[in-house]
Amino acid sequence: APDLQRRWLRGVAALGVAGGVVTVVARDALGSWRATATDPGAAAVAGTAIACAWGLTIALEVDRDRWWISGLTGVGCASLLLFAGAAWIVPALLFWSCLSVALTVAAARDGGRTWAWIALADAGMVAGLVAAATAAESWAFPEALDTVLLVPVAMAVVARTGAIGGAGGMDVIGTRCGSLTPLMVGSGFLLTIRVIERPLPAAGAFVLLAAILVAVPVLRLRSFSIRACASWPTAVGLGLCVAAPSASTTAAVGALLGVTAFVVWPEALDRGRLSRAALMSVIMPNVMFGAVATVASEAFVTATTVEGWVRRAPWTAVSALLPFVLAVGVALGIAAARTQRKGSYLPEAVFMSWLLFAASIGAAAFLGAGGVYAALGGSAAAGLIVLGLGAGGFAASRARPRAAAHPEPLADVVLGGALRVPRAVTAAAIAAQAGAGVAVTWFTVQGLKIGFL
Repeated sequence: APDLQRRWLRGVAALGVAGGVVTVVARDALGSWRATATDPGAAAVAGTAIACAWGLTIALEVDRDRWWISGLTGVGCASLLLFAGAAWIVPALLFWSCLSVALTVAAARDGGRTWAWIALADAGMVAGLVAAATAAESWAFPEALDTVLLVPVAMAVVARTGAIGGAGGMDVIGTRCGSLTPLMVGSGFLLTIRVIERPLPAAGAFVLLAAILVAVPVLRLRSFSIRACASWPTAVGLGLCVAAPSASTTAAVGALLGVTAFVVWPEALDRGRLSRAALMSVIMPNVMFGAVATVASEAFVTATTVEGWVRRAPWTAVSALLPFVLAVGVALGIAAARTQRKGSYLPEAVFMSWLLFAASIGAAAFLGAGGVYAALGGSAAAGLIVLGLGAGGFAASRARPRAAAHPEPLADVVLGGALRVPRAVTAAAIAAQAGAGVAVTWFTVQGLKIGFL
């Protein structure tokens, strides 16, 4: 019966959410198993993506298609977790390919062009890792890549995370397969965390500038295009990850929570404004604020101590851009909190919006938030913040205004159109993905002949 199937699949999704949360909580105890050795930071990012993906299968209105979406989500979650801890290049490529298959099937069923970005990401990732293995004559997953090999990998990261407005897979938002967006974004952040071990302030400054440029049209036109604005949290998170790898875990988790809020937004148009505003704002005690504070501290110290203007300039640019990131985030949050009241909503989607807000606060304390709470006084500071939020919520619930307030809306909300991909780019994407598949097959066969384990 349809009702029985829906309840059963929602139960499975709830177990998936619980599994993702457990992965984050127990990230230090995962250790090594067979050909996997999961780093705590990578485990936290993978667990967050898994929990968000399964949560979206519950929150989005996909009752008629929930069975195949749940199946693809399950395949994608397992592949993402195994990729996060793959100690050898061949298994990593195979797990990445399995995730790509799940994402491509979902995108193909929806009829969009997201698969073209998936194909470009596959080509860049495979090219970078295979070239690194060939140059180093090693089957182990590289801890770092040369500057030349970072170029194709950077293309893969940008395509997967959608950090550049209009690029990536954000056009699946508002469709039946939107629940797989956290897995696609999470894979891009995991690839970044695994191959970048040294700060790249110039690249970080470029991505942070791109994030600010994404928000400018919203503030100028007072119109939220959900698909275009979804690049805001991912661009901020990616810029912080690249600028200072020490903040990569908190930045990636904050970006995943933020982009998930955008995915659920079309189903909660008339509710949950404050929760979305808090996730966009990058303000205390949001987990993304901790990442910003960590990068700001490192950038300021390095910019004032390093010798030579060539080495100092990128860090100075990062230090100068971060206050603008905070200011733009606050402006976006205010606009999101006062969007026009229109459209319907699903209770599950609204509930998930508030859960994401609570998760962003909990992650800030649980993941350490880059030492921000420690600098403010440790657990006592975190307790005071929680107490203040509770007192403010209680006062708001007990307030009895004489007349209802009706503030004027600052912005409207539209879903936004998908980026049109020219046929030449589509053909190139097909060829690139076919070439990546051939390369992975050949590399796997060679590894099995030699015995890469």
